[in-house]
Amino acid sequence: VVKDIVLSDNLLIDQSKQIRRMDIGEVVEVFQGPVLDPSVGVYRIHGRALKDGVVGWVTVAGNQGITFLLPGGNVFKVVSPVELTEDVKETEGQGKVRILKEGEILEVMEWARTSSSALGITRVRAKAQGDGAIGWATTADSSGTVYLEALEVPTP
Repeated sequence: VVKDIVLSDNLLIDQSKQIRRMDIGEVVEVFQGPVLDPSVGVYRIHGRALKDGVVGWVTVAGNQGITFLLPGGNVFKVVSPVELTEDVKETEGQGKVRILKEGEILEVMEWARTSSSALGITRVRAKAQGDGAIGWATTADSSGTVYLEALEVPTP
């Protein structure tokens, strides 16, 4: 997500209800699309917000040329030090691979949510570009602290 946008419950905007707003930097796993909403002439995707697991429809770009979504989400930059662990579940001090340092680049291999509740956190299984270390890291915690941010994929 590169510009704030609404996640809604229907492909057709004029028949949909808002589920929630999506923030800049969020990642959406695409299930279907882009699909044209003929009523307003925009392309939308059906997918899941990785932040909280909510499924819905999101506009890729508006009919005035404003872009809301860009491809990416598989390369992340560490913005705050965070543990890289062997297990998807966070267990204090156990199975630590190493601490990821600010500025490191990670290639995401797998996504997981540690809880199906709204308070659940998103973890990624990733490979560090520097030393090739592989493990699980938290993208952001339930208090809102962000550890990893998705990098935009350069357009060809």
